[in-house]
Amino acid sequence: MKQRSKLANAVAIWRLYFQHKALNDGWQRHAETHGTPMSGYNLILKSVMRMVSLTPDPSYPTSVLITPNGRALFTMTNIVSGTQGDEVGLFVLHWGNYPDRLHQVSDLQIRPDGTILTPVLGNSGQTVYYQLSRIALRSGITEALLG
Repeated sequence: MKQRSKLANAVAIWRLYFQHKALNDGWQRHAETHGTPMSGYNLILKSVMRMVSLTPDPSYPTSVLITPNGRALFTMTNIVSGTQGDEVGLFVLHWGNYPDRLHQVSDLQIRPDGTILTPVLGNSGQTVYYQLSRIALRSGITEALLG
């Protein structure tokens, strides 16, 4: 596949699956925090183009919900087929109190219902930042106020 076709495919995938505001803000936060000379949008496209070429079933979070007990619930979607997240393997959760100081917390698998549920990220009223990766970034640095 030519580079132009790969980019067009990545843009189409972005339009379908990357419209959740908190997740898009997270990609932008990652770009700003790490001094990346590109926007969060361009980081998404770069990640998608890379993952589509490396694996037949790349799954990304397409929505995130903070549960009342302080956990993040990611809905994972296979961005090639549009089905529930079905990528085999461990995703790495990075977490911290500051977007530029994340540390690896745990390895998580996609559950049978297509979601990833994190451990408790903190206490009520606390602002935390978290990110998923596997081979490459799968989310930006998402901010959450725990309730």
